[in-house]
Order: sequence, then C-alpha cells, then structure tokens
Amino acid sequence: MSKIALITGASTGIGAAVSSALEADAIRVAICDVNQVAGEALAQRIGGAFIHCDVTSLASVESAVKTCVDQLGVPDFVHLKREGWCTLTPCIPPLNTPWLGSDVQ
Repeated sequence: MSKIALITGASTGIGAAVSSALEADAIRVAICDVNQVAGEALAQRIGGAFIHCDVTSLASVESAVKTCVDQLGVPDFVHLKREGWCTLTPCIPPLNTPWLGSDVQ
C-alpha cells in the first residue's frame, strides 16, 4: 500500500513541484487548492486527486481532509503551503478524530 500526502497550495508553484516529487516516490497525492483548472490538470498528470480547499476557511480545510480520507485514505504526510510559508511533516492525527472513522487507533 502506498503512502498518501495531502498538499495545500498544490496546483502551481512550490506545491505542484512537491506534489510531482512525491508522486515520483510512489506517494499518492491529494492536491488541495482553490485553482481547480490547474489542480485537476496536475492530478490527471500525476495520478493524484484534486480536492478544492481554501486554506483561509477552517470549514474548507476540514472538508478537504475528510474528502482525502474518504477518497485516498488517512494522509501519512501533509505539506501546508500558503503564500510565504510551508512545511512537510508526518501526519499524526489525534485519536477519536471524527473524520478518521472508528477503525483508526
């Protein structure tokens, strides 16, 4: 089973480069962004999944994470990119997080 990464700001620039690099390492990528046209094109090119996400809205971010979990599985890594900052880190979700489902321990 391949690992999964959730990337915000992933449609263009640094986020797209990170997405492509992770895909080259056989990591499935959730491309989360507001730029649907570029995001869907990148997702098709690398075999990822485009998920609409506006990082200025907590509800949008929560929805994107839930969609990632539903479509790809629980992310092993997250890369949070938004104008001027970014980080790549292992994803260690808190236990009893509703969007993870009851089978995650």
